[in-house]
Amino acid sequence: MSPDLGLPEHELSRSAAARRTGELAAASGLFLANFEHRVELELPETWCPEGRADLGSPPSWDSGVLPESKYHSFRYERRIGSFHPGHRAKWGAHELCHGVVGFAWRRGAPMRYHAVAARIAEALPVTLWYFLDEDGLRRCPNHRGPLFSAWCARCDAAARHGADEPDGRWTNDGLTWLNGELDAAWRSWRTGTQVPHRHATLDLASDGLAYAAAHGPRLRSDGFAEALECLFPGGAAHGWFADLEGLLERVRECASHLAGHAVAAPLAGDRDRWVAQDLGLRLAQLREDTAGDARAELSRFIERLGEAPAAHGAVAEEYRALAEDYELPPAEVALAMGHTYASTVQVEAGLQSALPVAVRLLGRRFGEVAAAFAAEDRRERRPLGRRFAEWLTHPGVVQDVVRYEAALAHAAPADLEALTLAVDGPPWCLSPAAELLRFDADIPSFVEALGKRPAGGGDTSVVVTRSVDGDVYVVPVSEGSAAALRAGAVSALPEASALLGAGALRVHAA
Repeated sequence: MSPDLGLPEHELSRSAAARRTGELAAASGLFLANFEHRVELELPETWCPEGRADLGSPPSWDSGVLPESKYHSFRYERRIGSFHPGHRAKWGAHELCHGVVGFAWRRGAPMRYHAVAARIAEALPVTLWYFLDEDGLRRCPNHRGPLFSAWCARCDAAARHGADEPDGRWTNDGLTWLNGELDAAWRSWRTGTQVPHRHATLDLASDGLAYAAAHGPRLRSDGFAEALECLFPGGAAHGWFADLEGLLERVRECASHLAGHAVAAPLAGDRDRWVAQDLGLRLAQLREDTAGDARAELSRFIERLGEAPAAHGAVAEEYRALAEDYELPPAEVALAMGHTYASTVQVEAGLQSALPVAVRLLGRRFGEVAAAFAAEDRRERRPLGRRFAEWLTHPGVVQDVVRYEAALAHAAPADLEALTLAVDGPPWCLSPAAELLRFDADIPSFVEALGKRPAGGGDTSVVVTRSVDGDVYVVPVSEGSAAALRAGAVSALPEASALLGAGALRVHAA
């Protein structure tokens, strides 16, 4: 699978279905955009449903974490999926599956059309997640089958080493569920009332209604209609179906492909086509709040992208000039799509939220350093601050401050086993959710002082954990205790009480 699909290759070798998804996506010229590099534009007021002003503003960074708002960021018409470093590895094939399946939309359609269209478009990616991807998937000894909202690091680690021979059970169960879901969706369309088809916590009927409610004003607007009809001239060949029957047929075709029963046709597009569509849809969003000559120019850009997708580079340059003459978002924002055009706006904001003292220490060099990091940022399912700390090679205090602030920003969730059972010890060992850090100076005090006093104090070791309430604990430990914790089982520690209270110790298993 030679094309760069925008995600780690091992995510598409975890199961036969994931591999087939990747192959179909590659044949279609699809790829994923980096969510942490992409700037989501504010929704025009006319695209916000009544009473849902919260949908207008995109999510913002919080201590190095950029949440993905389901009803702001995700849109079925986007053929370019999202690579979110904060999400689990299952998302890679799921996002690519959305790309190859496509979507249904038609001008003037009733809301129930959009609700059912969303439900149908979601059916196969969900089937892949909970069923097809489980066939042959390697998991840790404690788990079998989908974990739903839970996550297991050992399961993800096991899946990195390839798939076992599938036995077909999960695939058969998945196709059975998919057929039932598609039948329920079609009956919903024909009757005008949502027909449920639940599986555990899954309820795509409810999801379809929520999507239609959140995106209805956009899907029914004239501006969106004009842009979509211009940017998808190939119709079904580009993943756009005007009728629900066409989308149903495409879902079944792709499902048979992922199950290994038949071969699905790839979409008739390439990277230029999908980049042009993504750019064109962003410009259409900006056009909603723009008038006069600037609006006319945006419309011209969209038409050109539909007619000549390879001209997206020229259009991007023309937009850059247009934004200098009119009240439009600067190119660094409008073109920050997480692919194709470099922009550090989102990355800089993320680093500032995760590593405020380190950014202050870098001073005027911060922009230059952030740009270099963004250019080399690897597609990994790891937090931004951790990736930056591993990438940065800066001697002295700055490097240590980055390590420390990254540990604070991205401390693991509380270890309930440690908090509950460790009182039965000793012997103890360090919890897998706790992080032991050593510095040549008192970096914690230096950071607490916001870098305004020298980092003295000599060798310093601390353990970092997170509480159930989300607060972060920093427990200083002696060099002797740190060495004992690194060695494994310990029977006595001067700091045992503080470490137990912080959930940093587990009973050592024999």
